[in-house]
Amino acid sequence: MPEFSVQRTDTRIAKPPRERAAIPLTRKLYYSAFCVLLLLLLCEVAVRVRANMRYGKANSGNIIDSLLVKDEKTGLQIPRAGLEQHAKLVSIGINSLGFRGQPFELNKAEDTIRIACIGASTTFCAEASDNDQTWPAQLQRILNERHNARFEVINAGIPGYMIEESVINLRERVLPLNPDLVIVYHANNDMAQDTRNLAQKQGIVKSNRDPALIRFAAKHSMLVDLGYKNIKILLKGNGQKKLESIPEDIAERFSKHLHEIHQTTTAANCRLLVSHFATKYRADQTPEEQSKNADVAFYYMPWMTAQHLTNTMARYNQAITDFAAETKTPIVSEIDSIPADDVHFADCMHLRDAGCEKMAIRFANFLDESGLLDALLEERTTTNLTSN
Repeated sequence: MPEFSVQRTDTRIAKPPRERAAIPLTRKLYYSAFCVLLLLLLCEVAVRVRANMRYGKANSGNIIDSLLVKDEKTGLQIPRAGLEQHAKLVSIGINSLGFRGQPFELNKAEDTIRIACIGASTTFCAEASDNDQTWPAQLQRILNERHNARFEVINAGIPGYMIEESVINLRERVLPLNPDLVIVYHANNDMAQDTRNLAQKQGIVKSNRDPALIRFAAKHSMLVDLGYKNIKILLKGNGQKKLESIPEDIAERFSKHLHEIHQTTTAANCRLLVSHFATKYRADQTPEEQSKNADVAFYYMPWMTAQHLTNTMARYNQAITDFAAETKTPIVSEIDSIPADDVHFADCMHLRDAGCEKMAIRFANFLDESGLLDALLEERTTTNLTSN
């Protein structure tokens, strides 16, 4: 019999596809904002962890806030006595007397020649890998290796200082240590302040600080702080109106305080040595090289061009030269022995370990070649014979 197939018809009615409910725009915005905030939070954590691992707590934020404390006697910001910060790239130790470096006695030993170095961050050397690599510490090592005598070189540099603050530091904290010689290494912070005042007078800079919102965010967020600074550095002050010219007497205030230091050390029967300030940007470089090497200077002085920076630093160094000639103060004017490269400079002015070594050799060679060290040794011998 023939086979018959029965076809059944599916009588079920197909349901139309289910439409998804539309997500409200406000929910999308909230979700996007949450993702952005989460990403920023993760970036903030990553930046802080990296900074803490590489530089330690003292360098993982604002160094003024984390490293310094107000001295009630002088009103100065000074290093926290006994502070120890150790990290992968940088270790900073502050001794019990509030100076970066190894401990030393308040009262100088009779057989010791004590040298004190005053200045700002370029003397404190936060970019050096540890206390022993700062240029004052390396100067001490070199002098002790070269001579049959005992030298102590005290790092009295404090980040952020201008020269008038170093005058107070000299009087209140350094001279009580009875140094035989004081080395002054200053210029950059004073140039930044003096040119800022000039820019304000000309209406180029409206206020002394960044906008309040930026300052608030940067204070509480390392990501904002670093991002804002690096953007300003990359822009090299573009968009900021520049000073048209720098007056010849721009360093007059700076020179006045150099004379104050001279009067103070003379009254204390202490010898004085001054030095030209070394920067990575230099007159013999092309404009492009000067601009590249100026880097962080454009953050602190966006009203300056690379040519302004070079010429104005030359005026501060000339002011140091004029002061030295007028007061017959020994001066270390040579700066070319510190190569203007990334091996020796961490930025336009701060030195790495290799740069600190060159700076120390620069001072040590001058002390030897000028006869200043012989005079110090002779004075020590005379003083010891008299006291005995």
